[in-house]
Amino acid sequence: MSNYGSHPKPNVVDLSFLDMTSLTEMAEKQEALSPDAHGPINAGALRICSNQFEDISRLYSESSKIIRVPAELKWLDLSCNVISSIPEEIASFRDCSVMYLHGNVLGNFRDLLPLGQLKGLSKLTLHGNPVEDLPNYRAFIILLCPSLRMLDFSVVTPQDREAAQFFSKAFDAATRQRKKKSDD
Repeated sequence: MSNYGSHPKPNVVDLSFLDMTSLTEMAEKQEALSPDAHGPINAGALRICSNQFEDISRLYSESSKIIRVPAELKWLDLSCNVISSIPEEIASFRDCSVMYLHGNVLGNFRDLLPLGQLKGLSKLTLHGNPVEDLPNYRAFIILLCPSLRMLDFSVVTPQDREAAQFFSKAFDAATRQRKKKSDD
């Protein structure tokens, strides 16, 4: 096994560019690509990029058909699909530290909230989604996922963290102001 930094290179299940539209197709495609593998395998990464997935709400349960312990996946590549929201189930991937979601159709912050449950998430890509055009995008994502070290292939700097804290305080103040006006 070759070195991957200071760690062994993880086994990768790569189901990219297979024009799948449903997560239920993953087991069939994996079997066709790896006929010698009987049942779920040990893997550290799952690549299902460049397909046509819209709904990933059953990602954990469907990936358990091809990966022995999906909760231990370190890397999920869901880029270049047509995903519009992140389901709560994403928290089941408790060991995920790298997630690629670029090139989807994620359009608002609310659809990203479940990402905040991934406490060890250190690298995240969201560029190429409509959400990146929203004001305070970078600050919001850094607040949502405080363990991030890289966002959209750019290092999260101390200045980014300061801007996120400023954004948080300004947002809290505006929320209190709106609440006070509605109470009056």
